[in-house]
Amino acid sequence: MYLSELYNILNINFDYEDILINNIVTNSNEVTKGDIFLCINSGYKYIDKAIKNGCVAIIINEDINVNYDILTIKVKDTIKSLGLIASYIRSKFKGTLIAITGSMGKTTTKELLGHILSKFDKTLISEGSINNHIGIPNLLLKLNNSYKYVVLELGTNHSGEIKYLTDITRPDISIITNIGYSHIGNFETIDNILKEKLNIKYKTLIVNGEDKYLKDVNAIKVYNNDYEYEPYINFYKMNYNLVIKVLELLNYKYDDFKIYLDSFRNISSRMNVISKNNKVIIDDAYNASYDSIMAGLKFIKKYNRQIIVLSEILEIGNYNNMLYKNIFDYIKNNYNDYIVLTIGESIKEYNKLHFDNLNDIANYLNNMNYYEGDVIYIKGSHSYNLSSLIKDIE
Repeated sequence: MYLSELYNILNINFDYEDILINNIVTNSNEVTKGDIFLCINSGYKYIDKAIKNGCVAIIINEDINVNYDILTIKVKDTIKSLGLIASYIRSKFKGTLIAITGSMGKTTTKELLGHILSKFDKTLISEGSINNHIGIPNLLLKLNNSYKYVVLELGTNHSGEIKYLTDITRPDISIITNIGYSHIGNFETIDNILKEKLNIKYKTLIVNGEDKYLKDVNAIKVYNNDYEYEPYINFYKMNYNLVIKVLELLNYKYDDFKIYLDSFRNISSRMNVISKNNKVIIDDAYNASYDSIMAGLKFIKKYNRQIIVLSEILEIGNYNNMLYKNIFDYIKNNYNDYIVLTIGESIKEYNKLHFDNLNDIANYLNNMNYYEGDVIYIKGSHSYNLSSLIKDIE
């Protein structure tokens, strides 16, 4: 990109000698000679480091009072400018961009699809759960036509975010994994969540046909019995089927990609089955929503005794009573022998065996008697870091 192009993207008059820009970078540690440093949030504090690393210009908010002997481009909002630049870079991309959203399962689906497509051609994949209005545009700064595919997830916790990200990314193929109660406190109703997620459609839309909120959507629908393939944990059946459908649309043959379906293992703290000192532990503690908790509880029903460590669910607003009641009613009505350990203020009144810290939970678990067929299922909101319990379970 030339400097004049950048000014045109930002709708600023250009009156300088034109130069070729190497990259636009938001992390001062990643700046190399010839880059432009775009200051996001408190990024202006790292301008000295960016200059030392060789940047040729900086982009900052117009209300930031700095004075450097370097080209300084002032804009009203650097985050919006990031989106404009990312959208321009996306417009130049000749490959296929695939975007995934949903109340749960979007990261697993993204990781599985990225795992397979990267075996066939160069693929840019969003890292972990980076999926918001800063993370996704920032990822697209790395995009160029040496890539054939882009696979990313689009997240939302407030109305309008999916549309904003879709306008930037313009997906060739979009996927909705399901519709559930995640962030219901911000959206107020399931219908509002559905409307938000449907904004991901740009060209081709693929949805989970088993989901009661998506079954009437005008899209390509995928069902659990569409394919005979069984993943290493049946919990992920729909995620795999959605990915297989995308691969079919991209004209890949099942016999060519089956080996990569088989080799995939889920990312950390998402239904990871761990054996430790003759105990079966399921680490599902990356994050928690009502729907993902219920799916996990149904999965562990096959064990003889369920030992459940559960944190409160965040951002569910006035739905607390209904959702917690549903969870504990399900446990009571479906398990013969179970123990539930909870942590977090909003869940406290729903369970007698409640703890204020993880050390106390670990001590309780370590003083229990365990039997063959027991499972310890750990599920919680990301901020509670319940996965750290695993190292403390003896």
